This record gives sequence, structure tokens and C-alpha cells, in this order.
Amino acid sequence: MIPRRVLLAVLFASLLHGFFVLTARYRLSYDAYNHMLFADHYAADWFSLWETRWYTGFSVVSYPPLTHQLIALFIPSSALMPRMPLYFG
Repeated sequence: MIPRRVLLAVLFASLLHGFFVLTARYRLSYDAYNHMLFADHYAADWFSLWETRWYTGFSVVSYPPLTHQLIALFIPSSALMPRMPLYFG
């Protein structure tokens, strides 16, 4: 049985973060588009560690990659998250 406090914490976090995701508040973050670019990079080429779409290129291991790779797993199947060029349009 899952403790009641854990269930309440998960419910509260889901409601709070769900609100921010549905209202696209993440777009107001100073580095949200960097993270979206990294996730799109991993979705396009999982094993490449060099991103060429930003100026002359840079290494994508400047941030820990797990979060970006997890997001990249959901990009092809998500109707809510279009491909990266649409974000900058």
C-alpha cells in the first residue's frame, strides 16, 4: 500500500506541473528552448554528441543528457509537442 502522504504529494505535483505544461509556462523560462533543442537533437540522432544547428556546433553533453533523452523518447508519439523548427517560428 502506498502511503497517503506520497499519494498526496504525487497528486499535488501532477496538478501543479500539469497546469504549467498545459498553459505553456515553460516557454517563459530563460533556457527552455535550449532543452527543447537538446531533446530534438537526441530524437533525430540518438548517438551523436555534436549539434550542428547552433552557430558552428557544440557538444550536447554540456548538460546531463538523461532528461533530454527521456523527452526525446516521447517526441515522435506526442501530438502536443511538434518538431523543433515550429518552436522558433
